Amino acid sequence: MERVHSTKYIEQVRSYSARGWGCFESTQISPQSFEVACLAVNAWLDGVDIVLQVERPSFVLARPAGHHALKDEGMDFAFSVMPRTLPFTL
Repeated sequence: MERVHSTKYIEQVRSYSARGWGCFESTQISPQSFEVACLAVNAWLDGVDIVLQVERPSFVLARPAGHHALKDEGMDFAFSVMPRTLPFTL
């Protein structure tokens, strides 16, 4: 996650999720937000592994999408997921 987000932001999301709620300017964090984001990252990484191992397309159905997230904040609902996988494919 630190390839895309700052340590401070990751810890804020983890902390908000652990206490059961939190809110950034445009992103609400629920008790499951951090765990779901981690599961989504792993799903994307598994998808990349499939592409590289089998040399066939892979489809990952995961939320949050994360395409709006910045290094230090989420935007809308996004805690970046998809961009984290890009460094592993290059």
